[in-house]
Amino acid sequence: MNLYKPPGVSESIDWAMALERIGNSDLTEDGITATIGALLKYREDQQKVLEYGLDKVIEDAYARAV
Repeated sequence: MNLYKPPGVSESIDWAMALERIGNSDLTEDGITATIGALLKYREDQQKVLEYGLDKVIEDAYARAV
């Protein structure tokens, strides 16, 4: 996915902390929606990810982790 500003280490840490704060350390659709601003700083990037489909984002993330 071509993002204007892909998340770096700092954003990834911020996102992990945000997920933990809301008690959602798993990658669920609700957790991503609630915390996407911590990961992606530009609204255009957030919208692109949401339009791509959170279920697809989660599927892609799990596939890369295995």
